[in-house]
Amino acid sequence: MTALSGRFRSDGLLLAVGGEDPVIKVFDASSSSLLRVLKGHLTTVRTVSFMPDKSKLLSGSDDGVVMTWDISTKTNISSFVAHTDHVRAAVCSAGSPVWATGSYDHTIKLWDMRHNEAVMTMDHGAPVEALLYFPNGSILVSAGGTSVKLWDVLSGGTLLHELPNHQKTVTCLAMDSSASRLLSGGVDHFVKVVNAQTFNVMHTFSYDASVLSLALSGDDTHLAVGMSDGIVSVKRRAVTIAVAAEERETVKRARSLRYFMKSASKADVVVRAPTRRFLENFDAMLRNFRHKEALDAALVTEKPVIVVSVLQELLHRGALKMAVSLRHGHSLEPLLSFLVHNVTDPRFAPTLLVVAEAVLDTYGSELPSSVDTDKLFLELRQTLAAEVDVQEHVLRLLGALDLIIAAGDAAGPEAAEHEQQEHEQQEHEQHRRLQKERERVAELTRKDETENKGAETAEAALDVDASV
Repeated sequence: MTALSGRFRSDGLLLAVGGEDPVIKVFDASSSSLLRVLKGHLTTVRTVSFMPDKSKLLSGSDDGVVMTWDISTKTNISSFVAHTDHVRAAVCSAGSPVWATGSYDHTIKLWDMRHNEAVMTMDHGAPVEALLYFPNGSILVSAGGTSVKLWDVLSGGTLLHELPNHQKTVTCLAMDSSASRLLSGGVDHFVKVVNAQTFNVMHTFSYDASVLSLALSGDDTHLAVGMSDGIVSVKRRAVTIAVAAEERETVKRARSLRYFMKSASKADVVVRAPTRRFLENFDAMLRNFRHKEALDAALVTEKPVIVVSVLQELLHRGALKMAVSLRHGHSLEPLLSFLVHNVTDPRFAPTLLVVAEAVLDTYGSELPSSVDTDKLFLELRQTLAAEVDVQEHVLRLLGALDLIIAAGDAAGPEAAEHEQQEHEQQEHEQHRRLQKERERVAELTRKDETENKGAETAEAALDVDASV
């Protein structure tokens, strides 16, 4: 059998090999004796990987089929068509029941071991050749085409960064023990060493043939590279004699109590070890894709902000219905009670209305048989009905205000013109009244003057008569 893939178990005791024959062989690494032959694939096995529990094995073949195996019993646990083209990479996340597969159909899929179904799909944009998880399991690295891509699996498969450092197809990936250096090899005869924080290329190694595989030793001192011409190159990191001697002397002196006492002073600042931050229960469960348990843990906190944040994350992942389904009796009551008390809160209403709709869709045809559950469903119905009434009143009020504002805007120019005309008419009427008053005063003045003249004439006549 021509071997095309091989993987040591994390403890180094077993070696699994897949090749052109549709079988997987498991060897004792110390004695090279054949322990197991796993049969089930129909075509070439391109990738094998041990699962975190060390007793199971994952494999992928050219027909797009992915299989899981129990090594101790030589039985096939599950088998399903994962991709529409060759499966070239499969890797498990440490400490998590999630594993990833990459295929020539350009897709990367994340699988939940407990359900054997794809929980996430990412498009690399080119045939996928290799996959690699960061040690914390939150970032997945994929290689294919001329680029290496980093994905944030905790945020729904968001593309974090793309490294277009190669001119031809990238075929393999590796990472050092501190997860600070990412290595990639390609058909362009180069191995690139990239800083995992800044993504800058730190070193470049050139080879005489296309690089097909690479690996680092546990102490990061040796780099092994397999090439298309059948040659395996092993490079050793150079350490100068002076540096090595200085390191040995430092270690020797540091073991002495006199060394510490001599260098100590009252002005020394004590630097305490950083406190390890533990994830909350719901965060750890979300990280392991245990969606239902994460929602239950968030509800136990009785903090609306936390519960709504978890619900929003479930909506983002498309796992809300999975989290609210298969609940019976008391397991559904905390969620219903939370909806009853918070669905009308303006801060949470957009999210909780979607959650309430999902709950009603899930249990609308067959409600869980419980008096308390029925009571909570009734309270939720009454709460939503009351909120609908309030919204209808608000909408009617907004409609009336809109009509008033619209009418005022439409009649604005005409009303101003009418007001101007009324003002001019009032001024004209006032002027006319003032003119009449002036004419009346003038008439009275003329009458007084006439009467005064008549009186003076009469007195003059009397005076003339008296003198006669």
